[in-house]
Amino acid sequence: MTRFKQFITLSSIAFCLILASETSGQDPKLSWKKAAAIGADLAIAEDYINAAKHYDHAYKQKDSKPINAYLAGKYYLLANDYSKAEELLMLVRNENEEESMKDAGFLFALAQKRNERYSEAAKSFKNYISEYIFDDFDDEFERVEKEVEGCVKGKKEAEYTEKVQALPKLINSTSNETNPSISNNQLIYVLVDGTAKPKESIVEFKDGKYTWKSGIDYKALKNVGNNAGNVWVNNDNTEIYFNKCADSLLSKKCNIFKMERASSEEKWSLPIKLPSYINPEGTSSVQPYVVSTEEEDILYFASNRGGGQGGYDLWYSTLDKTKSDAKYTIPTNLGIKINTPENEIAPYYSILEDKLYFSSNGHVNIGGYDIITSEGSKRSWSKAIGAPRPINSGTDDIAISLDKIGNAYIASNRKHGNKRNTLDNDILFIETTTPFVQPIDSTAILDSIARSIAIKDSITNATALALAAEKEAIANNATTLTNAATAAPASSITDYVEAAPRVKQATTSSNTTTYTIQIAAVKSLKESKFRRAANVHPLSYEENQYGHTRVQLQNLPDLISAESFLDEMKSLGFRDAFIFKIVDGVRIYSDDPDFN
Repeated sequence: MTRFKQFITLSSIAFCLILASETSGQDPKLSWKKAAAIGADLAIAEDYINAAKHYDHAYKQKDSKPINAYLAGKYYLLANDYSKAEELLMLVRNENEEESMKDAGFLFALAQKRNERYSEAAKSFKNYISEYIFDDFDDEFERVEKEVEGCVKGKKEAEYTEKVQALPKLINSTSNETNPSISNNQLIYVLVDGTAKPKESIVEFKDGKYTWKSGIDYKALKNVGNNAGNVWVNNDNTEIYFNKCADSLLSKKCNIFKMERASSEEKWSLPIKLPSYINPEGTSSVQPYVVSTEEEDILYFASNRGGGQGGYDLWYSTLDKTKSDAKYTIPTNLGIKINTPENEIAPYYSILEDKLYFSSNGHVNIGGYDIITSEGSKRSWSKAIGAPRPINSGTDDIAISLDKIGNAYIASNRKHGNKRNTLDNDILFIETTTPFVQPIDSTAILDSIARSIAIKDSITNATALALAAEKEAIANNATTLTNAATAAPASSITDYVEAAPRVKQATTSSNTTTYTIQIAAVKSLKESKFRRAANVHPLSYEENQYGHTRVQLQNLPDLISAESFLDEMKSLGFRDAFIFKIVDGVRIYSDDPDFN
C-alpha cells in the first residue's frame, strides 16, 4: 500500500508551503471522463487544487464512480482545502474494501482532524482500523494510534489565553508568506508567488503595541536571483546564511550559501556555496540556522540526503572559530529523538531556553505539521514534544522564530480574522504572556527564589525566614535592578543575568542540617551553560578563595533528595558533581566519618 503522505516537494520543504494556485476552473461542459483525465494530468504536475476540482466535477457528472469522489477528496486534502476534503471523503469513507480506496476512511478521519473536529476524528480513526483487512495491519494500527493520540492532545489543548495576531496586509497577502526570521527589529520572511523572494519588514513597539512596516525586498539578497530565502543573519549583521534552489520551485535541488562582510557598514561578499559534503549532489540542503558562540558555530539545517531516518531530517555541522583555517565538519544527523521516517524541517534554536524548535509531520501532532521542541544540543536531546496551542493548530504550522523576549512569529495556513480558507500560509504573531526577558527588581528576584524553592519543598523554615529578612533589608535600602532577567518555567528559579546579585547560602545556629550539591567550580562563569540545571532546581553561586565561582544546588532537606538531584545533574552532563552536608554552617564532605 502506498501510504498517503503530506505533500512533500521543494515548495513545501525549501520554502515551507503548499502551492495552491487556482486556475479559472474547469469547463462545466466537460464530460466526466475528460474531467478525470485532466485531473490525472494535473495531479502528476502536482497542481493538486485544480486536480481536485476536476475530479470533483467528474464525480458530480457521474456519481456512480466513487473513485472520483475519493480522488477529489484526497487532492483537496493535499491542497489544504480541508473542508472540501472532508465533504468528498465522507461519501466514500466506508469503501475500505476496495484496493484503490482502502485508505478512504483514514483520509476522512485525517480531514476531520485538520478541521479540528478532534472527537469525531478519533472515532473515525478507530472505525477505520476496526474494519481494516489488509496485510499491513500492524503498521496501519501504529499509524492510527499516533493520530488518535494527536486528537486527544488537540482536544485537551482547546483552551488558551495567548492572542494570535496575523501580520497586516502590508505583509500577508493571498500568496504564500513563510519562514519568518526575526533579528533585532528586522523581520525577514519569504514571499512565494510563482517564485520565492526574500522580504523584510521593520518591527516597532510603541505605546504598548507592535507595528510592522510594509514588506520590501530584502536588500542583502537582491542580486542573488529568484528562489532564495530562509535567511539567518547574525546579531552584528555581518553574516548571512540562506538557501537557493535551482531554476524553479519544482526543482528538487537546493543548496546552502553564505555571505559575509567585515562590518555592517560595508558591502556584502558574493554568495559562497558551502562545501559539497554539506550540499551533496542530487539532494537538497535547506533552512540553515546557526547557533554562534565565541568558540564555534553550529549550523543546523534540513536535508533529504541518505543516512537519515527518512524523508527530510535535521542535521548539524560545526565550525571551530578558534582556528584560523577551520572548516565545517561533516554533517551529523540529530538522531532518533528528533528525526522520524517522515519529515523534520525548519530548525530554530533558542539560546535563552537551550531549546530546539522545528516542524514535523512525523511526531505526535494536533494537525499536519506541528512545531516540535526538544532541549539539548547537537546529538544530545530530551524527548521531543509538540509546542502547545496556539503555536500549533489543526493545520500546518511549519516555521517559527522568537524575538528577544519570547514573542513568536510562525508561518501557518490556519484561518484567522477575515481569512476563511487554509490554502495559503501567512505570518502570525503570538505575543508572549511569560517573556524571557523582563525588568525586575531585587525583591522580585528573592520572591522568585523563595517561591520556587517552596514549590520544590526543599528549604527549611529557618532558611525561608533568612531569605525573607534579606528581601526586607534590600527593600528598605531601595535597591533596584534595572537589568533584564531571564524568566524560567513556573516550577524553577528565575535564571537572572550577570548583574543580578548572587544568592549565598543562608545559615543559622539552630542545629540546622542541609545538603548541597556542587556541580562545577569555574574561573569564568557563563550562566547559560547551567540553564538546564537551573530548570531542575534553583542554583546558587559563591566565590572561593581562588577566585573560582562554585555553582551549587543548596538547601536540600535530606540525603535522599540530594542523591536524587545528584543523579539528575550527572544525567545532564555534570559528571563531577558531588554532595556535601552543612551542619550549623560547617561543611562536612562525604569522606568525613561525620557525614552519615
